[in-house]
Amino acid sequence: IAVLDVAPVVDGGARPAKSVVGEEFQVTATVPAPEQEVFRRAGSHPGRTFGTGAAAALAGTDERTVAAALERLVDAHLVETPAPGLFRLHDLLRLFATENLTAAEHRECLSRLLAWLTGHADPRERDNAIAAAHQGLALGLHEQVWDLVLATLPTLRRVSDHADRLTLWTAAAEAAKALGDDSRRARALHWVSWGYGMAGLAGPALAAAEEAVALAGPGTLAAALFSQGRALRVVRRYAEAEAALRRALDLYEQAGAADDADEVRITLGLVCNVSGRPGEAIEWVRGVRRPWALSTLSVAYKLSGRPAEAAALNDRVIATARQDNDAYLLAYAVRERGLLALDAHRLADARRDLCDALTMLESFPDQMGVCGVHANLGALAVAEGHPAEALLEYATAGEAYERLGHRAAAGESHLRRAEILDDLGRPTEAAQERARARELL
Repeated sequence: IAVLDVAPVVDGGARPAKSVVGEEFQVTATVPAPEQEVFRRAGSHPGRTFGTGAAAALAGTDERTVAAALERLVDAHLVETPAPGLFRLHDLLRLFATENLTAAEHRECLSRLLAWLTGHADPRERDNAIAAAHQGLALGLHEQVWDLVLATLPTLRRVSDHADRLTLWTAAAEAAKALGDDSRRARALHWVSWGYGMAGLAGPALAAAEEAVALAGPGTLAAALFSQGRALRVVRRYAEAEAALRRALDLYEQAGAADDADEVRITLGLVCNVSGRPGEAIEWVRGVRRPWALSTLSVAYKLSGRPAEAAALNDRVIATARQDNDAYLLAYAVRERGLLALDAHRLADARRDLCDALTMLESFPDQMGVCGVHANLGALAVAEGHPAEALLEYATAGEAYERLGHRAAAGESHLRRAEILDDLGRPTEAAQERARARELL
């Protein structure tokens, strides 16, 4: 194998003059100086693969020159090309290349890469953007990290992109903190809370939202309060949730932010539904022309004893979700159709829909939704006369709820298990389940 005959750089900000990797690759085969520079600088790319544009940014030269140099490095077996237009270095060669950069060079290369990624935002670069953001935080390039995050996020629109959005907003929050910018940190924490909530992580979602509220200024307070209200609803602190959401709604209405105000109204409807006030939920969402508002209204009708109207509205939601190719909304609407079937004792229909909803929700990051369907399947199994299956479903739901920090929901799963065990004539086990429920509730 041909490798570079490059001695590690030694100066005030340099890497160590000797390294195991450096000594391993000190052989006589050489390549020309331009290729050496591209190799050293491209080797500092924080991602697994890179294109010629990113390599040119790292090298600080034009893309045509870099493309030619990379091809010669491929011929010399110093760089691999796993796909047309993409390049990578073996981990040892990456380490060797980076060791031959001074600390100042490394920072300059990353700064150019961050600028290039910001100007060329593309969902295909998501992994590289995330890796560059993390390295930018480590090297103190906080302003550029913030800019990169804001440029990249609009390219990540799918529900399945959720984890990457959370990672990027977390990086943005850290960058804002390092910059001492409370307003920008509050903005980022609003979305960090949202992301944790989507993942079903109640504690981190509430902590991020409460910090956002504490830091928020006039321009970010409404969003921070909205996040706080959502997080408080999930942990069943309904009165506090409603208070935060009402404050958010007032601020959005004062600012003329109609779309945001409607989102808050939908969440207020959800709070009313889960706290046993479906009539108020109906009032909150009646005039909101959004699919999730119709879904909330359908549940409110069901809880108000109006199952036919609930089913008709839910069918509209399903049709809209399919028309809009909104798989996430569809999953929840199919679940609701299953619950309506369960209430009507149409057990075969209920099983079909709940199993379909579970399959759909498992493809998303929404672990709370998955837990909820397992609990629903437990109730269905009881109705079907399958207590062993019901015990298993409630155990699955309870364990997952507890892992996510949802103590009340976990406690309810234990109570359902206790009821089933009582019916099976297993009082000792039932008492153990009730004791655990008391600890959680």
